[in-house]
Amino acid sequence: MAKKQVLVSGVILIVLLIGGVGYAVAQRQAQPANRPVATTMAQVAIFDRLGVPLAAVPTSQEPLPPRYAQLPKVGNHVSVNFEQILRVHPSVVYVDAALTADYATKLKASQIKMTALDFTTYQQLTRNILQLGI
Repeated sequence: MAKKQVLVSGVILIVLLIGGVGYAVAQRQAQPANRPVATTMAQVAIFDRLGVPLAAVPTSQEPLPPRYAQLPKVGNHVSVNFEQILRVHPSVVYVDAALTADYATKLKASQIKMTALDFTTYQQLTRNILQLGI
């Protein structure tokens, strides 16, 4: 009798473990990873202050915040390396509002979401930060 209870308990435990792992995998696939890419140093500074993890950052002579120093570099905002952006599989690419036309075609063709951020005035900066919902 005791062996039968141990066997039944073991089978139930295994079924629960398999179900739990299956559920976790399904949840992970259902929710795309948040992998934003910043293309300007102003964006990097804002995201750093807000504690946002990034997938890639712009190439710059300016020092990067330590949390982003080892991330892949995607070129500067005027001369972006689209191949490098594609390599990091971003969920969204944040671009300077003045350069949206330069990015739109290639990102749309690669089915990558693009969000334009305009930091030209303080009011636009605060509006964009609020729209990010961060």
